[in-house]
Amino acid sequence: MEKIRIGNDITVSWKIERFGQDVNDFDLDNINLFWILPSGNRWRIEYYTKEACTLRFSLSAKEQALYGLGVYGLLLVGNAGKEGMWTVDCCEAFRLVSHSCHTGGKSAIGLDYIRLSSNINVPANGLSAYEIACKHGFEGSEKEWLESLKGGEWRWSEWWPDEVKKTNSNV
Repeated sequence: MEKIRIGNDITVSWKIERFGQDVNDFDLDNINLFWILPSGNRWRIEYYTKEACTLRFSLSAKEQALYGLGVYGLLLVGNAGKEGMWTVDCCEAFRLVSHSCHTGGKSAIGLDYIRLSSNINVPANGLSAYEIACKHGFEGSEKEWLESLKGGEWRWSEWWPDEVKKTNSNV
């Protein structure tokens, strides 16, 4: 976890991925972005930019003075309270410390920049398995799709290798 001296403006770049792939389709109008403060409270981030699948925002020195030293996290909620809601967080994005000597030897001159990456492991589009199958070419009703999953009658003996059948005649 990055340690940063309090009093330096911090710029954060947070790349969001879904199943290890870039997420270019999340809508800025449908997300809520929050700092998770050292107190455990949330504070909404009102101003941010989005480039492809990366969100960029900052925590000013003035804001840091209000919320203090400690570990800061991030929370991103998409489609809050709606069908297809998804959530991703970065619990330990960085730690604000009181002196430069606590940062591990990094200089306190200039702006600090944090690069984070998170992976969403649940579908963020809210589609059912049937809807996903239709998106990928299945044609038919939901009932027909469910029937297609059952397949035909299966017999173990049909899949049992001949060599094993000969060796294990009691099977």
